[in-house]
Amino acid sequence: MVDLEFDSNTLGVNNIKLSAIFEADNFVYSTFDQDNNMLSFNRGLPYTEFDTVINTINPVTTKVAVKTPFFGHFGDQERIPMEGQFFIDKMTGQNIWCSYESPFTPKGVSIKHFSTLLNHEFYLDHRPIFHIHFDEDLFHIYVQNNGELMLYNCYKMDGEGDLLYYHSLISQALDLNVEFNTLRLSGMIEHYSKAYTQLSPFHNHIEFVNSPDVNIITTREDLKPYHFYDHIINLKCGL
Repeated sequence: MVDLEFDSNTLGVNNIKLSAIFEADNFVYSTFDQDNNMLSFNRGLPYTEFDTVINTINPVTTKVAVKTPFFGHFGDQERIPMEGQFFIDKMTGQNIWCSYESPFTPKGVSIKHFSTLLNHEFYLDHRPIFHIHFDEDLFHIYVQNNGELMLYNCYKMDGEGDLLYYHSLISQALDLNVEFNTLRLSGMIEHYSKAYTQLSPFHNHIEFVNSPDVNIITTREDLKPYHFYDHIINLKCGL
């Protein structure tokens, strides 16, 4: 698995934008300049360091995406449980709400659930979409057709068979047909990796998502925009 951390030195760079991803036990963050050049990626920081990061970088924009599995999707806003500290997002153009907990509550920044960001990225696309985003020990499956969300869920990768199990379970439960033969991949996955090899027999075409308007400022040739797709859509779609 590729090590994604890098830092191109942001000293002297003005108008920095910061994307933070809140995971179960820590957060990761990346920085971009005003021209959407990606300047750095840092991972595995405790939430006690969040304010320090903000004060050190002093970004002009900060957006947070929550990726923890403590969420629910509801077709009726009145059915959303109000007990506890929940955030609520509405899917773009659909009467579907996402209620979720955040492991940390930042002050004065935009916060959205990862499923909401994926939905906003795809809502104008009426093609069948089967998308899997990989984290270090989780993978997120998003399925959409005719511009409407069919399913989003995230799963823990405990063993080699977990990916295929949930992929098959979802394909059968949603009765996905040949229209879903294209599989989109992003995150911590490589061409011809174990996960790629497992999935390839079930799809005629596999594509790694591309973000042509984003440049990664580093001499490392192994880092690609699809590795940081969650941060890219966080800054692009997080409201």
